[in-house]
Amino acid sequence: LWRWHHLASGFVVFCGLGMLLAAFQFGDHHAYQAHAALTDNVTGYLWADPVGWISLNDINSPSPGGGGGSYGVTVDLVTREMTGFAWSDNSGWICFGSSCAAHSDCNGTTPGGALAAYVNSGSGLLDVHGWAKVCNEGDKGWISLNCSDPGACGVFPYKVVYNSTTKTFNGVTSHSTPNTSSLAWNGASDGSGFGYVDFEYANLNSAAENPPESNCNDGMDNDMNGLADCEDPACKATATCAQVPGVKDYQGNWRCHNGIDDDGTGIDCASVNCKTDPSCQEVPTNSDFVHSGYSLSGLPMCADSIDNDHNGQIDCMDTKCAGFPACPAVGEPACVDSHGNPLGTFACCHNGIDDDGDGKIDCADTSCQTYEPTCTPAWLQAKFGNVYAQQGITGTATKPSTATYCLTSQGSITGFTSAAGCSEASSAPISLPTGATGYKGTLGSLDIPGILAGRYGKVVNYLPANGAPLNGLVYHLTGDVTLNATQFKNAVASTDRGNGLLIVEGNLTITGNTTYAAATGITALRQLASFGVIVKKDSRTDSGNITIQPGVTNLVGAYFAENTIHTGTNGGTDVALEVSGLFAAYNIDLQRNFHSADTPAENVIYDGRAVANPPPGMADVSKSLPASREGF
Repeated sequence: LWRWHHLASGFVVFCGLGMLLAAFQFGDHHAYQAHAALTDNVTGYLWADPVGWISLNDINSPSPGGGGGSYGVTVDLVTREMTGFAWSDNSGWICFGSSCAAHSDCNGTTPGGALAAYVNSGSGLLDVHGWAKVCNEGDKGWISLNCSDPGACGVFPYKVVYNSTTKTFNGVTSHSTPNTSSLAWNGASDGSGFGYVDFEYANLNSAAENPPESNCNDGMDNDMNGLADCEDPACKATATCAQVPGVKDYQGNWRCHNGIDDDGTGIDCASVNCKTDPSCQEVPTNSDFVHSGYSLSGLPMCADSIDNDHNGQIDCMDTKCAGFPACPAVGEPACVDSHGNPLGTFACCHNGIDDDGDGKIDCADTSCQTYEPTCTPAWLQAKFGNVYAQQGITGTATKPSTATYCLTSQGSITGFTSAAGCSEASSAPISLPTGATGYKGTLGSLDIPGILAGRYGKVVNYLPANGAPLNGLVYHLTGDVTLNATQFKNAVASTDRGNGLLIVEGNLTITGNTTYAAATGITALRQLASFGVIVKKDSRTDSGNITIQPGVTNLVGAYFAENTIHTGTNGGTDVALEVSGLFAAYNIDLQRNFHSADTPAENVIYDGRAVANPPPGMADVSKSLPASREGF
């Protein structure tokens, strides 16, 4: 049974589970000679049942039929582009990729994608993509190298794979029929064509990356194993890759400071050959080199607990570190053990001792805050939207924040700075909806009576189900309510609703992460999962609060509290909290004490769902928020 697919160009690709023995008429090949580059590096043969062997290089011995003259196929070792010509005594020239444009008989418009052929970069099993062409067959001659390419068959997963270990165009170790990792396809709508073209007997004759030394400084991955030049173990012993102090490598980077273990004796300063290099001296101005894939610290060399210059003296024990802020008697990290050896910044900043005698102990010392990551103050980040609080926003005394917009409150803002955007007390009164004002405020209004009467969605008296759509419902509960870990799915049909509102009269405690399912298959915004929470006061004074347990790391949704939102803390080193949505409350109590220079303790990311598909009854409040285009 064959599946067929009409393509926009009129070309038809057939897919099946066996070889196609197609009716095929062969034209006479032209007299011109096809010359690829002198560095033709693809050898061996292709096989197609209707025509037999196809030679990829005129150096093949024997060359079937002896025809074709001078020809060859090449994979460029830098661009991975596959070009050149192959020869069949039965069907003539077969061009690859952009080489097809060299002759009018071979040129033309591919069934899909550019006129190109190439091997993916990297190491291991690499997919081959693009097109080749039997020149004598015109538009019927196109050969697809990968079923996943535009215009190629999308049903049977044939493709050509290059194995960088065996240097063959075959992704398996033994032959199978059909071998889906070595097959290309040629077939036309009238039943003619080669059918499957097998690359299993094709090889890449790449030059090993070892002496002569020109192969270790040419910028190419000559043996296509994913490692170029000095990064290839075959080049480690060459003079080209020696780590010589004060000498640049072939790419213009200092050999002792390029992030590469050039000669196999250690990366940069870790190599004994680099101990006298200026960049490896433990002086206040030098830092460890940081390179992707390597584990160097990136810390100042006078504070990394490494004897960088191999002179037996580490960090502050090295006289060349004199004047470094962390060395005696300037900073807390100067502490030493009973033998006078530095203990490292973590031990020095957590030993309860004023090591440098400046009256500040451990993380209270500015030197610990600078050089010890665990002493970094907890900080807030708000992306793409405001954090609104009527009464005030409070945090620890040293807690900074970064805001894309503003931290805005009618009350005071204490313990915060803003690295982006602004932090300001509003000159105009800001009021959030409360029971005393009929749930009307300067940022919009909440029609609580209408919500509870079912005006915006059917009211039910239970919590949203985990792993199910919200279905446009209003989930109404009274008293103290606990929300555990819950995922909200999108609505299935375009006429269904993916939004929902949890309204609590009392207090809400959140004990687990809330998440949205992936937004796939969405055809209408009303299908998009969008969760809202309103917590209003009941008869108790201390109600209308949202309390997030300290173990919660991720929340989604729009959260409104008539009283206070507490982000939660265990009193020690907390985990970070990320909120995809928005916070609005009378008070916002940011309690997390997560310490990291790169990750905020609380990160509020406005995701735009409150505007794109507002939860039931929250549309008016969402009007004051940034437009959805600002949140994506």
